[in-house]
Amino acid sequence: MSEPARLSIEGSPPRTAMLEQLCAGGAIVLVAERLAPGAHVTLDFKTGAGEQMHQLSALVVHALKEDRGFNWRCGLCFVGVDPQETQRLADFVDAERRRREIGFAMPRA
Repeated sequence: MSEPARLSIEGSPPRTAMLEQLCAGGAIVLVAERLAPGAHVTLDFKTGAGEQMHQLSALVVHALKEDRGFNWRCGLCFVGVDPQETQRLADFVDAERRRREIGFAMPRA
């Protein structure tokens, strides 16, 4: 997956990010600067064309420098997410997995 996202840290301006992996419990994002493990962030993203914006609280679990380029790959663990939102994400991930198995990619926004 490679979807644009926005990452906010309290007291700082929002940062652009690229959503690289997603599951019901967390995500991996690429960002231009290192996020400190343990930092509380808000991740804003869409899961596809016509979808509403997701805005989820998360904790940074790890931050690894990419071998090439200037990006950091950061693992996030969602916290305090509404159970219905968690189910929506799980349904999206499952549907996307099935689409990829049969060779149809999800339409882009």
